Amino acid sequence: VYVALGLAAPVTCLDAATGETVRVYDRTQQADEIVCDGDVLLVVTFDYKTADEASAALRRGIPTTGGPRAIVAVNARTGKLLWRHSGAQTAGLMPTTLAAAGGRVLYQCGSEVVCVQRDTGKAVWHRDTKGATPKARPAKPTR
Repeated sequence: VYVALGLAAPVTCLDAATGETVRVYDRTQQADEIVCDGDVLLVVTFDYKTADEASAALRRGIPTTGGPRAIVAVNARTGKLLWRHSGAQTAGLMPTTLAAAGGRVLYQCGSEVVCVQRDTGKAVWHRDTKGATPKARPAKPTR
């Protein structure tokens, strides 16, 4: 069982039968989402300090190029860091969009869906979704 045992705590693997700690994963502090695919643990982290700084900068009219979210991939058995995407790579990362299957990881950043290799983090493809969703039409009153 993979869990963050506190807001700023790293992801911890617990034995499902006993609740004992099996492993604690470095570089996974402030976990926001956790996805396990095979031997790869994917964690979206959320840096609250960066988020506060970005909000303050935007209020002052200063554009930001990064974001408070990062995606970290670690080997679930060994704890070894496989890759990390952050800053411009994850600017606009939408909550709860991280998914993994078939050796691929997908997530949405702003209006773009991104696909990367699960084991390396290398880009496979990306697609802009602007205009892909029909706009809602206002309802017409009926009598």
